[in-house]
Amino acid sequence: MRTIKRYSLPINQGKWEELVKLARLYRDEKNFHLLYYNVDCHFISDKSNLDQQMKNVKAGYRSPFGLQARQWKIAQKDAYQTIDKYWGALTAQIKSLIAGRKSAWSDAEMHYAYWLTDNSKRLADLIDKDKAPEPEHFCVTYPEKKRVRNYLRRVVRRKRGNRPITKLSRSIALDSDMDALVENPHDDATKKLSQFIKIMGVIRGERIVVPLTGYSNFSGNIRVVLDFYGKRIEIHATSAVKAAIIPEQETVAALDAGISEVFTDENGTAYEPTFGKTVTQYSEKLNKTGKARNKSHALAKKSSKHKAHRIRKYNLGKQKMRERKRMGQVRVKQQISHAIHEVCEKRQPTVIITERLDIRGKAKNKKMSRQVSYWMRSALKERLDFLALVEGFHHKQVNPAYSSQMCPTCLFVHKNNRRGDIFKCLNCGYTDRADRVAAIHLKARANDPDIPIYTPKSVVKAILQKRFIASLQRQSESAIVAAPSVSGRTDVHNSVRQSETPPPNSTNGRGTKTSPVYI
Repeated sequence: MRTIKRYSLPINQGKWEELVKLARLYRDEKNFHLLYYNVDCHFISDKSNLDQQMKNVKAGYRSPFGLQARQWKIAQKDAYQTIDKYWGALTAQIKSLIAGRKSAWSDAEMHYAYWLTDNSKRLADLIDKDKAPEPEHFCVTYPEKKRVRNYLRRVVRRKRGNRPITKLSRSIALDSDMDALVENPHDDATKKLSQFIKIMGVIRGERIVVPLTGYSNFSGNIRVVLDFYGKRIEIHATSAVKAAIIPEQETVAALDAGISEVFTDENGTAYEPTFGKTVTQYSEKLNKTGKARNKSHALAKKSSKHKAHRIRKYNLGKQKMRERKRMGQVRVKQQISHAIHEVCEKRQPTVIITERLDIRGKAKNKKMSRQVSYWMRSALKERLDFLALVEGFHHKQVNPAYSSQMCPTCLFVHKNNRRGDIFKCLNCGYTDRADRVAAIHLKARANDPDIPIYTPKSVVKAILQKRFIASLQRQSESAIVAAPSVSGRTDVHNSVRQSETPPPNSTNGRGTKTSPVYI
C-alpha cells in the first residue's frame, strides 16, 4: 500500500473555522474512547472495535461533543487502532530484548517468550492479570514460565511510558460515506476539470465543500490533515501498489550514498549532483534559526515577566520553523526518489546494492554532522525498499567498512588513501573518485562470504590486511618465477618486506612524508 497526498486551495475563513471546530470535536471524542481502551481489561475483552460499538448503539449512545453517529463511530475505531498500534510497538521493542537473552534462557523459555509477544492482546493479558496466558501446543515448566513472565512484566513497566492520548486537533478520519469527490468543468475551451471534496460537518445534512489542487481519483477511507500555516487541508488516501515483475536475468548496480550527491554507482555516474546544495541550504538555515532562537531564549530568561512573555510570543514561535523544516524534508525526499528512478531508468537493475543505511558514525565536523542528520538515512532506506516493490528490483545491504579506503588494484587499506572526494592509493598510486571506489567494493562485498553485513570493523580490517599481504606474496612469487635468479640468493620473505616498504619520498597528499603504516 502507498499513501496518496492531495492538497486543497487556500480555504476561506468560514470553512476553515468549521474544519478547525470539527477537528477539535473529533479529538475530544477520540480521547473519550481512549480512556476506555487504556484500561487493559477493556482492550483485551474486545476482539475488535465493533464489540464496543455495538454495545454503545444498543445503549443509545450519543456523542457528548455533538458529533453525528457515523463520526463518533470512526473516532471510536480510530481510538481502538491507536491502542492496538501502541501494544504492537511495545511487543516489537520487547522482541529485540528477548533475542539478547538467548544465552541465559533455555529453548523452551525463548519459545514461550516469543509466543507471549507474538500477539499484542496476549502481552496485554499477561500484564493485566496475575494469571498469564497458557500455551496449548508446547510444554514449559512452571519455573521457566515464572522467570519469563517476571522478566516481561518488568520490561513492560519500564518501557510502557504514558498511555496514548491525542493532544493536537489537526486531523480527522473519514470513511467512504463521510466524503464525496466531485468534478466541475473549469474551462469549456480546454475541457479541464477541477475537483472538490465534500466533507461531513457537525450539522446534519450539511457538508463542507473544499476545492482541491491537481487531478486524481481516490476512494475508501481517508484522513484530512489541517495545515494551520497555509490554511489548507491535506487529503491522505491509500492506494494498492502493483508489484513489478522481476526479470530472470540478474543485473546488479552498486550505489554509494554520499552528501554532495544522492548516489554514485560503480561506473562513476553521479545521481542528483545538486543534492549537496539542497541539504547544505536547509541545514544552514535551520542552524542560523537555532542560534537566533538560543539568543532569544537567553534574553527571555534575563528580562522582566512582561518582556519575556512578548519574546516567547513573537520571537520563539514554532509554526514557521516546523513548516520550514517540513518543506526541506519534502525536498530531500523528492531528490532521493528522483535519483532512484534515474538509476532504474539508466541501469535497469534487478539488484541494487548499498551500504547499511541504519548505521551512525561520528562526522568530521559540526557542519557535516548537521548535513548527515538532516539527510535522513531512514528516509533513503524507506524509499529504496518501497520503490524496490514498484520498480521491480531487490535491495541488498552490505557491510561498508573501509570500502572507500581500500585500493581496488592492490588491496592496500589506509585512511590516508582518501582525501575528501579524491582517492589516491599510497602504495600503488591508483587515483579515482572516492565514491566510485566505495561502490566498486560494495558490489564485491555482496558475494564475499568472509565479510557478512554485521561483521565488526576490526574484524573486517584484519581480513583486508591478510588479503593485502597475500597479494604481495603472490606478486613476489610470480616475480621470482619470471626473473632468473641465483640459487640461494633469493628470499621470498625479504621480497615481501621490501614491497611493503613505501617509497622514501611518498607523501600523504598534504606535503608531509608518510611512514610505513600498511599493516
